[in-house]
Amino acid sequence: SVVGAACTVEEAQEKANAFTAALTEAAQNDQQKYMDAVTAMQNDLPALQENANDLDTLCKFYDEWTEKLK
Repeated sequence: SVVGAACTVEEAQEKANAFTAALTEAAQNDQQKYMDAVTAMQNDLPALQENANDLDTLCKFYDEWTEKLK
């Protein structure tokens, strides 16, 4: 994909899936990371999902947290 290109709905969904997988793993292996991610989801995700035009920010959220959960 082109650097700086807007994140697509499909990419956002893939990133959401990767995040969910990482979250599930963290739930079993690292409770603190898991709780941090759940808190971020509760605080940040509703606003990100509300603004459907801003998929880039949503993708960045998933990327950052998937990375943090590893």
